[in-house]
Amino acid sequence: MATAGKRKAAAPAASAEVTAAASQGAHATTLDEAEAIAPTHLVVRALTPGFRRAGRAWGVEEVTVPIGEFSDAQVEALLAEPELVVLPLVAAEEA
Repeated sequence: MATAGKRKAAAPAASAEVTAAASQGAHATTLDEAEAIAPTHLVVRALTPGFRRAGRAWGVEEVTVPIGEFSDAQVEALLAEPELVVLPLVAAEEA
């Protein structure tokens, strides 16, 4: 079982072109930090099934959501919530 300090991003459901910023050593805990790495998606999972934040109920399975579906305040709330595991993702550049 993975611990909080040793998580790796799961294969995102949204697109194969989305890569975890965390895999490159980048991670964000605030909206300012998230904007600095220009995430395109958030991977979110709850520690408690059905936990609600940002107008959604989150399960224990990871869900990949385009960041544009959230307001800035919702992104900030998701990143700050200790009951959620949130990984900002960055779309890979097309060659």
